[in-house]
Amino acid sequence: MNFGVAGGLNKNTKLCAVYQIAAAVQFDFDLVQLNGTKIGTLDEYKENYLALNHLKAPLDKRKLGTADRFNDSPDDYALLTKELSADIRDMEGAAIVQAAYAAELPVYSVKAISDVAGSGSTTEQYLANKDKALKNLQTMLPAIFEEL
Repeated sequence: MNFGVAGGLNKNTKLCAVYQIAAAVQFDFDLVQLNGTKIGTLDEYKENYLALNHLKAPLDKRKLGTADRFNDSPDDYALLTKELSADIRDMEGAAIVQAAYAAELPVYSVKAISDVAGSGSTTEQYLANKDKALKNLQTMLPAIFEEL
């Protein structure tokens, strides 16, 4: 299980709202030239997005892009939104999914939106909104844990 805050990438994500992750991709993982696959496709997979298990909890589902960096890069934003059609970005989600796949374990992820790309400094937004986003996530946890 992966819970935490993450950045929104489009109008489908609202600041401080909580979403269930339906699928995740490691957008800084690039074997395109070696394997002829889409960006983010791990060596042992055919598709770049890895599907997660789904909760029945009343949470809208979104797609997650993961990388080992947190920035306001226009290049990263274009890759995430135009090429990968991701809704949310973080720094760990897809790697956790990959590890769960390798261990043959179910994997769930729920993210609260701390910042929205393209609407000012994501670092400043994160610092200003993380507590409210985490409080909203905390509100959802009893329903999630009851289901599990």
